[in-house]
Order: sequence, then structure tokens, then C-alpha cells
Amino acid sequence: KEKPHFIMLEHLDNLNNEHSGYYDKNNGLSDFEGNDGYRTTVLSSKNYFKKMIGLDKRSLSLFRILIALIIILDIRIRYIEVDSFLTNKSTMPLVTACLDLHIYSISFHFLNGTTFMQCMLLFLQLIAAVSLLVGYKTKVSTITTWIFLVSLHNRNNLVLNGGDVMLRMMVFWSIFLPLGEHVSIDKALKRRDRKEEEEKEIYGRRSRRINLNDNEKIENNYYISIATLAFFLQFSFVYIFSYAFKNGEVWFDGTAIHY
Repeated sequence: KEKPHFIMLEHLDNLNNEHSGYYDKNNGLSDFEGNDGYRTTVLSSKNYFKKMIGLDKRSLSLFRILIALIIILDIRIRYIEVDSFLTNKSTMPLVTACLDLHIYSISFHFLNGTTFMQCMLLFLQLIAAVSLLVGYKTKVSTITTWIFLVSLHNRNNLVLNGGDVMLRMMVFWSIFLPLGEHVSIDKALKRRDRKEEEEKEIYGRRSRRINLNDNEKIENNYYISIATLAFFLQFSFVYIFSYAFKNGEVWFDGTAIHY
């Protein structure tokens, strides 16, 4: 029988003499088996921190697929209403939009106000989104998708809401995250091009006593960087600032909900 327990490396001295095992310096993992037949795994501080703060690459790949589907759906909706929102026939023709330009109003959609041009730009954005969906050239696809998204939103800010802002920010932080590590064409191409000796080196670890242990899984599947911290904070700020701006008397007495 096997019942894993995870404890910090600093508490290694607290293990009593009834446990026998070993400590692997390279992996920062100790494996002890007691008289009760249960296995105790000592997880290093580094990987404990990575598991708490980092992002699972498998979850990031799922996030990539879902956010690409959201963008594709958004493109479809805007394509249906292209004449209403993006062309010179819309509520915001180019002449009117150019009156409110500022240094951050960079948009390909300002090049031409015809229906054909706007549909062509939406089609190019769709290609980038589909490429992101299947994980082909994931980094380039993410950057391209973000650029087209900013361009599209700058064209007519009257039809935007907080969700559009959040979408832009999450795609921006995704540029710095490994979105193509799983369920992607990039991953399949890496596996195809991997040399035979490298495969033996990686999968040869299974012959050791620690076979793809918890420490190795964390090392392989978790990613931690400034971008992961920003990713968490971006979500948190939505609720933190919502509370800050909705903490007045009108919110407590129900007046704000009425309006």
C-alpha cells in the first residue's frame, strides 16, 4: 500500500528512526518507507514554492485552447456586424474615429474603412487565432493575436466593455508563458525531431528507484516566472478593484443595483 505524504525539506530532522530511506541531492527529494508500509516523500522548498506560485503547463495549454475559442467566437460576432461597427457605414466612421486619436490608438483598421478591408483584417486575425488554437508557432501566434486584438479594439471603443480589456491583458501575459507545451502541433514536432539518444537519457530515469517522482513532475510540468505572478495578479485585480470602487453607501443600500 502507498500513501504519499508531502513535508518540507527543512523538517527532515523530524522523521523518526522508524523510517528508512535515502535523500537525492540532485532532485531535492527524499523517499522514506516506514514500518507501517507507508511512503513519505520530502519535497524541496524550491519545488514546493514552484507548485504553489507556478502554473501547470497542462493548464496553460487548456487556457490557450479556451482563449483562442473565445477570440474566434468574438471574430464571428464582429464579422456579422462588420458594417455596423467597423466600416465607414458604422456608428463610428473613420472620420469620426480619427478625431479622438491618441498615441496609443494604433490600429490596422484605420487604413481603410471599406467592408472588404475590414473583413480581410478579421480573416487575418482568424488565421492567427486558429494557429493559437492548434498550438502552431505558439509564441508567434500569441503575439500576432494580441496585435490584431489591440488593433480591433482601438478601431471602435464604443462597443467595448471590461471583458474586452481583460481579454487583451490575458493574451498579453500569455506571450511570456509556455502555452504550447501540451496538446499542440509544436509539441508534436518537437517529439518527431527529438534524437534517439535524448529519448534514452530522459526516459532512462524510469530504471531508477524514483520513477518520475513528484519532484520531477513538478520540475517538468510547472512553470514559474514574473509572467506567472502577473497572470495571478491580473485576475486578482479584477476583484480587488471591484471591491474598492463598489464599497460606497449606494452599493450597500441597493441604489447602485437599481441604476
